[in-house]
Amino acid sequence: MAGPMSEAVQEEIWNRHEAGETLTEIGRAVGRPMTTVRSFVYRYDSSRPVPPSVWSELRLSAGEREDLPGPGRGGVVPGDRCSDRAGCLDGAM
Repeated sequence: MAGPMSEAVQEEIWNRHEAGETLTEIGRAVGRPMTTVRSFVYRYDSSRPVPPSVWSELRLSAGEREDLPGPGRGGVVPGDRCSDRAGCLDGAM
């Protein structure tokens, strides 16, 4: 048993898979059985997984988004005109 795959081996598998090499060729190159390579690639539906994105510090939380005004609560609605909004803002100051 070869143990868990390192990040380097996983990267090599994806690079070779995307280059069109067969699973058998990839297995030989990384020293793993073809069935292990096949299971790894098929686990991700044959597409390299996308790394999780890093959220901006400026991102609003779900609660903060709930507090934003929307239609019927003084928010922007389809068909509003800027001049209508400006009149509301003048009254709020």
